[in-house]
Amino acid sequence: MSHSDDGSPSESHADPNEANIALVNSLMAKLNVTPDQLTRGGIILNQQVPTFAEYIPQVRTAVTAGTLRAYNTYWQRILAQWGDRRLNEPTPTDIKEFAQRAREQAVKRRNSRGGGSAAEHLIAALRCVYHHAINDRLIGANDNPAARVRKPRRQPSLREALPERAVADIVRVTAETGNDPALDLLILRLHLETACRQGGALHARRHDLDTEQCLLRLHEKGQTQRWQPISPTLTTGLIAHFNQRADGDPASQLLRYRNGRPVGKRRYDNLWKRIRSQLPWADVHLISAHWLRHTTLTWGRTALRPGDCPALRRPHRLQPLRDHQHLHQSHPERSRTSTVRAHRRSAPTGHGRTDDSDADRPVLNTPESRQNTQGSTQQSS
Repeated sequence: MSHSDDGSPSESHADPNEANIALVNSLMAKLNVTPDQLTRGGIILNQQVPTFAEYIPQVRTAVTAGTLRAYNTYWQRILAQWGDRRLNEPTPTDIKEFAQRAREQAVKRRNSRGGGSAAEHLIAALRCVYHHAINDRLIGANDNPAARVRKPRRQPSLREALPERAVADIVRVTAETGNDPALDLLILRLHLETACRQGGALHARRHDLDTEQCLLRLHEKGQTQRWQPISPTLTTGLIAHFNQRADGDPASQLLRYRNGRPVGKRRYDNLWKRIRSQLPWADVHLISAHWLRHTTLTWGRTALRPGDCPALRRPHRLQPLRDHQHLHQSHPERSRTSTVRAHRRSAPTGHGRTDDSDADRPVLNTPESRQNTQGSTQQSS
């Protein structure tokens, strides 16, 4: 360090960045750029970046109800761990360690699969927060640490299509138990015909039912809507159910208890708890309404050719053909077989005619159905 004549440190070396600051100021003056313009242009000062405790409440008010249900638990955990940290402070390694702790601390249930879902949802919840922060220009697009953390590989679902005998057992138990078998049977048939999710059935309103064309508008996850063809039998049953139990408001929910209250998730929980208590195999596999969705979608992929129904190319948006004039059976377990007949009668064969000769064959491509088919073939030969 150099000194002046009086022994004090030289001012030229008081600030090593002084020359750089002078150069930047000179350049900004030549370009006619102010510090405020730099900030608004994407250069974020650290003191302007909010903490997680300050920003997550804003994100909560901006997302949909479904997103809030999915991520709120993980946002609570983030607030507990990182509430006083600013959004630009965590590193990808910090997030990876946080996700690993979430995996290890996940609640162990019968259907748990190692906590991978907890880690995946924590990373997704952080990505949602950073996505809003980037849109609000609180951080730069390249400063998102959650985007650089890979989600755990999602394991294949254990759900499979149910054999017809299993569906028949479910229907039998539903009809013989419970305090409202009519409601429960209507719920089963609705899921078997439409392959809808639980949320789609619970969100169905009277004005979503087109009685002339036998269509039901389903509101499902991701705020998606689809018009789903249903049988005249189900259409009539839904109308009668609504007229008997609802207040007549077209905007009110279709599925109701006898006292007029709307059906909620608790009805589903009690229904499948009752079914699993009567059917040991259903308890082992934790059968739920989503298994009915897999059953119907699998039937659609095996019973129909992709050329007969373009919707089969996107199985999660399966929409059967709109020829349901042959559906008149009143039992839910006959719904899928009846729909097969309707499809096959409406789909032309290679000989220029319709063919219903195989309408009674098994509608599910299960080992049980294949064994039965092979046995009948050997007997006929």
